[in-house]
Amino acid sequence: PLVLGLLTPLAYAQSQVSIYGTIDEYVGTVRSATATAPASTAGVVNSGGMTTSYIGFRGSEDLGGDLKAIFNLESFLRADTGVIGRNDADAFWGRLAIVGLESKGWGSVTLGRHVTPYALVTGNFSPLTGSTTFSPSFATVFKGNVLGDTRMNNSVRYVTPNWGGFVVDSLYSFGSEISSGPNAHQNSAFDGSVRYEGNRWSVAAATRQIDLNTNSNGRKQKSYMVAASYDFGVAQLYAQAHDSRETFAGNSSLDVKRRAYEVSAGVPIGPGKLGLAYAYSSIRDIDRATPDRRRVWSVSYDYYLSKRTDLYVAAYRDLQSNPMIEQRILALGMRHRF
Repeated sequence: PLVLGLLTPLAYAQSQVSIYGTIDEYVGTVRSATATAPASTAGVVNSGGMTTSYIGFRGSEDLGGDLKAIFNLESFLRADTGVIGRNDADAFWGRLAIVGLESKGWGSVTLGRHVTPYALVTGNFSPLTGSTTFSPSFATVFKGNVLGDTRMNNSVRYVTPNWGGFVVDSLYSFGSEISSGPNAHQNSAFDGSVRYEGNRWSVAAATRQIDLNTNSNGRKQKSYMVAASYDFGVAQLYAQAHDSRETFAGNSSLDVKRRAYEVSAGVPIGPGKLGLAYAYSSIRDIDRATPDRRRVWSVSYDYYLSKRTDLYVAAYRDLQSNPMIEQRILALGMRHRF
């Protein structure tokens, strides 16, 4: 009787849950070089070329009166080895873990671990949406410029309905939830965006304000970005610009200024799309070990076998200067959505 009592509600819950995700793997070469070490090249089979592989579960319950209860659980995975997470530091449900309420009239409110509005705008204003491997904007923005993850723990997110093309997306994270002491408010953050979506063009602005305080050093960063796209039919063009200022309490000599820019295009060709992207970033700080410039470009072509399956080829180069750090990737991959 106890077993039957446990299984009955589980079966009911499963009837409202959908399973979905993406498996993306590629074969190719990765060449790495630094100013102090000779170049080395490795043949690889890696996961997450165009999209970081993941599996997810979502569901909803109609509560009546234009109100739904919703949840999402998503786990990153490295399909080449079968290991969870983008890296070993990721939690099992590291991609998304939320529960909340949704209404067509007033939007949605959710609690948990969220993807951030800043990350969504950065990814969506590029032909390489979702790629952490081949996207120049991801390399120049989230690998050393805008601090904090593309996901935030212990957070509350509110997304408005579409008001004549305008959508406001706002998130507040309570961070590490330390109430007092030298690390109080560590990783607490506000992250938000406003975007407008027209027939052929879209614009957006976003900000991230994050408290990185450690041992009462008062470290904080404020980041701002603007982005735009226009679809000409024969090609869709994108542009984005980012400005970040990092400060330390009582010691302005440690302050860091970072900027990043990207221009890119998606060009329909045959049964697929050509992606072209170039990004540049600069860092001004006192650390001589930090490269002060970064130039990243990529060229890719997606061949759509169906709405859910595509094959792709990609070439990527990431060059940092003073000191020099370089990475080159050549890849042939397959992505399947389910």
